[in-house]
Amino acid sequence: MTRIVATIIVFLALQGCTSPNPAYCDSDSDCTDPAFPVCDTTIHGCVGTGAGNDGGPVADQQDESTGTDGDGPSESDGGQDGQQDQPIFVDDDNCPGPGSGTEEDPYCTIQQAIDDASKTGRPVTVMPGKYRENLRINGDVDITGSAGTEIETTSCPGILVMNHAEAKLSNLEIAGEGGVRVTADSTVSILECTIRGTACTGIDCQDSTCTVERTLIIDNEQGGINLSNSTYTIMNTMVVRNGQSGTFGGMQIRRPGAGSAISLVTIASNRTAGTNPAGVTCLTPAVIDSSIVWGNGEEPSNQVSGSCTLNWCDVDQNPSTLTGSNNISQDPQFIDEENGDFHIRTDSPCIDRANPAASAEEDFDGQARPQGSGPDIGADEAR
Repeated sequence: MTRIVATIIVFLALQGCTSPNPAYCDSDSDCTDPAFPVCDTTIHGCVGTGAGNDGGPVADQQDESTGTDGDGPSESDGGQDGQQDQPIFVDDDNCPGPGSGTEEDPYCTIQQAIDDASKTGRPVTVMPGKYRENLRINGDVDITGSAGTEIETTSCPGILVMNHAEAKLSNLEIAGEGGVRVTADSTVSILECTIRGTACTGIDCQDSTCTVERTLIIDNEQGGINLSNSTYTIMNTMVVRNGQSGTFGGMQIRRPGAGSAISLVTIASNRTAGTNPAGVTCLTPAVIDSSIVWGNGEEPSNQVSGSCTLNWCDVDQNPSTLTGSNNISQDPQFIDEENGDFHIRTDSPCIDRANPAASAEEDFDGQARPQGSGPDIGADEAR
């Protein structure tokens, strides 16, 4: 079996294909695998050089991120014994592993499960624990954490989704050095996650499709969310205290795709280096609906910049200076901003003031919307 897999992989490498688990790269110097020495900057992945590549055999080369030799289950393996819909399990208590991915013998690392799931299509369940690793997603995966599942990344980006991959990340806490980067026409859904305290941007979505719901993005040094040439849905999400050393604070938007939407979001207490805009920066026209944009930067003028249109929002800026309609400028009355609680109090002026057509059925905490005569502005529906 190993010899057959080796033959296939070598053939693909000779055709100039992408590495089965490519490293992120910006230049050829980042590509250390001799079988995939060239950086394709359109996907930021290491690829082979085509016919004549003499990079040597790759069959038994160890995957640095997983410690395995690539002989994981094949697509046909996933359907045996009715196992195709059974989860792949990961538990750091089973380290050093490597494990087989079953509930009784789980994988030690999440990357092992990703490599397996990319071949078999099975969902991944990550048990509570701290996983110190970077993740490279190059296929279709569905990863769900448990209460207490933390991924401590060690580089920027910490989680990279690329090469037209489709990924769903749920109930994960992501911390450490890097956040999530999505690139090369990939599709990602981030649901009920926390991205906290990284040295990079919390979510960096480039040339892809990104959905972010009921997620906390907090204390990321290079900014909260960057959306560039992408189609996106950002809803019921808190983007707070980001951008201490970056060129933007809460959110930066460039060339949104058709159907993109930002609604019922709280963007507050973000900062930037120098006098850069700290709240929302629209480098090209973009629309923000039913959101709180408050207390960003040192001045009210730091809230919104560029070609943003805001409707039904509460903005720490004179509404007459904004493009849009039905905006207010009143203190949203956060419960405990200093200690990171950006829920609104029951006397908040944001209550019942969001766009009546706002479609979300739940708020940041999963509570039903609306609780009153209409939905509340921002990520939180006051109780």
